[in-house]
Amino acid sequence: MPVIKNIDKAYKKINEESTKIPKGKYTLDVAVELLEAAAKEFKLSKAKVEQLKKMEYNRELDITIEDGSTQVKKLSLEEKVQAQDEQIKTLVLAVSKIATLTGYGNHLNEFNIDKWIPTKKDMSKKYD
Repeated sequence: MPVIKNIDKAYKKINEESTKIPKGKYTLDVAVELLEAAAKEFKLSKAKVEQLKKMEYNRELDITIEDGSTQVKKLSLEEKVQAQDEQIKTLVLAVSKIATLTGYGNHLNEFNIDKWIPTKKDMSKKYD
């Protein structure tokens, strides 16, 4: 089993904690607090903290307007389409793999989905 590095643990912790913050309250200050808390908890060096700052996180910051009200950043139509396209591709691959592993791969032809072809690495795994 591969070793999970502290920077990966901190990244996961920040993503988990950011989902617990209510909509409209996730500002830059809150994000910095989460980052500092994770860096302290996992004893990260300054170089690792800088690396952690550059990572992409699951939740976008809520934009604070000068008058004090908050507005959630809205995605453009093109960004939404790209995100949905990635989700669809992932779901098609998942359906293909599940159908092939369970013996229902022939049903994929009906929807013009290619069967999942296992690699050497996949052949050594045990699927329960």
